[in-house]
Amino acid sequence: PSPYRDRSVAENLDLFERMRQGEFPDGTKTLRAKIDMAHPNLNRRDPVMYRIIHATHHNTGDQWCVYPMYDWAHGFEDSIEGITHS
Repeated sequence: PSPYRDRSVAENLDLFERMRQGEFPDGTKTLRAKIDMAHPNLNRRDPVMYRIIHATHHNTGDQWCVYPMYDWAHGFEDSIEGITHS
């Protein structure tokens, strides 16, 4: 497991806000879901949910530099579009 897995909620929220504000360069921080390191499916063991990308987005411009990973965003997209099985 990551040595950062047991950080406090307050510290994680502070780091995520600093990620959102653009304090860190691309690839230096990620936000992971704290799930189950013993899960038999390796993809379910604390997956990365957000990463930093300093790039101009076609819809939001430079408003954000923290973006969800595909696996995390996919469920939101399905919900917005009314898809129940994909």
